[in-house]
Amino acid sequence: MKWIFILFVLGNVGFFTWHQLEKANVVTVSKNVYAPPVSQKILTLEETPEEEFVTDSEATAPPVKDDLETQLEAIIESATVNQNYAEDTGVLYCPFIEMEKTQDRAQLLSKMQESGWRHREETETRNVIKYWLYIAAPSSRAQASVIMGDLKQKNIDSFRITRGEMKNRISLGLYSAQKTASEEEARIESLVDYPVEIFEHTRAVNIFEIQIVDKITSEELDDLVNWMEISKIMINLEKKPC
Repeated sequence: MKWIFILFVLGNVGFFTWHQLEKANVVTVSKNVYAPPVSQKILTLEETPEEEFVTDSEATAPPVKDDLETQLEAIIESATVNQNYAEDTGVLYCPFIEMEKTQDRAQLLSKMQESGWRHREETETRNVIKYWLYIAAPSSRAQASVIMGDLKQKNIDSFRITRGEMKNRISLGLYSAQKTASEEEARIESLVDYPVEIFEHTRAVNIFEIQIVDKITSEELDDLVNWMEISKIMINLEKKPC
């Protein structure tokens, strides 16, 4: 009986030990439980999801463009605006004017004052080519007076040279442009029966240089040119853009 009791105790101890070992080897499997995001409202079956609110500015906001593309578009737009402005306003001028005669200068300055144009002025001495119109000297002073009388009847200004190697020659004027001198030569010869000659020579003269500093339009410049032609002002005009 004693051995039976001992075997019974040893069997219980072994069973208990085996049971503990099996319990330690059990693996617990955990499953992921779904849960909505914290920022998302949990809805019941009776509730309907709310629509996301979008402002008008967000709905109509244009897509953001690349910086380089935006800069290029701005440059093109600016150039187009400047071109349209130039077409609308036209070219502006600051004419540069040269003249010799003091009376022509006085007329021009008066015209500019009436128009309200400011200017700057300089004077320069130059050697320039002149074209002198004359009628060859007749044989006597009396004959020269007859020729001058005929010229006066045709409203042609003239005077007789009284000394030097050109004595008794009849002067018809001094011109700065060869074209003008030739035109005047043809006009006088069409009115009288005396041959007219042109003598080209160089002489030192004072040149008045006038620069209009205020910007004027092409229409104002054309009016100025027409006024100079009507006033018969002998000048050199440069249509200089501002």
